[in-house]
Amino acid sequence: MPGVELKVMDKLKEKQHAITTVESCTGGRIADLLTNVGGAAQVYWGSVVTYDGSLKSDWGVPAGSIKDIGTVTEQARPYASHVVVSGCLWVLSMLNVAVLPVFL
Repeated sequence: MPGVELKVMDKLKEKQHAITTVESCTGGRIADLLTNVGGAAQVYWGSVVTYDGSLKSDWGVPAGSIKDIGTVTEQARPYASHVVVSGCLWVLSMLNVAVLPVFL
């Protein structure tokens, strides 16, 4: 049975949509899964992996926010959009142990 990554990539190709990923605790494993699907370059634009809080601050997440609200909250969701490539329809954001999808 095909993995979920094959189903996701097939659907993106069918709809001619693009996806990018923003990861933290997964360390790029989602990007690895998606890019190992044949033809991934047609729909996969890239990934940003920010593990340390100081790098997240460099990408636009206010340092105080990380300390005050953490990275696994509804308030943290908008910050993932700072790294999105303009024109990419789908973003899968894995900021910690919870998945907070960002739809732009």
